[in-house]
Amino acid sequence: MMDPESPTPAPKANWELKEVRYSLRDLLKEVASEQDSGSFGMEKLRQQDIGKMFKKRPRKRRDSNS
Repeated sequence: MMDPESPTPAPKANWELKEVRYSLRDLLKEVASEQDSGSFGMEKLRQQDIGKMFKKRPRKRRDSNS
């Protein structure tokens, strides 16, 4: 019978962390192609619209006579 208070051992991971290197030339080509695509332009527009939503606007003054 197992003791319910004893912790169960954690399963061993079957993976290792490995370094991946990318060519700068390939990365720059990918960035250039993304900038030329329409979806990248739409993303920039969305960010601008979101920025406008959260832009601080001056508060309207209430008339103190009411």
